[in-house]
Amino acid sequence: TDTGDVCLNRVQAVDIRVETETGDVDLRDSVAIDSITVKTESAYKEYDGEPLTNPAWSLSTPEMLMEGDYVEVSVTGNQTDIGSAFNACLVKVYDAEGRDVTYNYDVQKDSGILTVNKITLGITSYPETVPFGEIAQNNSYGADDFALLPGHVIANVVISGRQELPGTSPNTIDSVEIIDEATGENVNEYYNIVKTEGALTVEQSGFG
Repeated sequence: TDTGDVCLNRVQAVDIRVETETGDVDLRDSVAIDSITVKTESAYKEYDGEPLTNPAWSLSTPEMLMEGDYVEVSVTGNQTDIGSAFNACLVKVYDAEGRDVTYNYDVQKDSGILTVNKITLGITSYPETVPFGEIAQNNSYGADDFALLPGHVIANVVISGRQELPGTSPNTIDSVEIIDEATGENVNEYYNIVKTEGALTVEQSGFG
């Protein structure tokens, strides 16, 4: 330039060479340019014992690449157990000749989240209505058995609802125990148990 300064464009820079006694030196690989951002996508599911992955990714700032450069991304994130993890990735940048020029870039990662949730299992205590003078009590229940993982069974459901006087109260579900049938181990940790409590009703006396 007129002032002697050299301006290196982050987008338009191509081969930059300085002639020395021993030959040309390629300065392309030593030019620091602006950031590129690689975004990985999120995913979620209920626990099934299999790894959750999502290989989708995108380059949020393709305009920041120097001419001829391209990005290769290996998405490595996975989540098997209940919980969450970043959808991690490995990023490499190559030039038109296949040389690794990743160090020319400040690589930023916008990582998605992989989330494995507990399995939703519905348990419903059944209602009961009785005439005045009787006790409303019902230990029967229904369950979304289809939601259970193979080998898992409902071992015990404790229902304590009881209505003696005229009126209505919930048929309370105190606890639910799910076990692995083969080992007898409690596996409640894999389930989000949703309780729906029926109504226990004792009808009013026929006398005002």
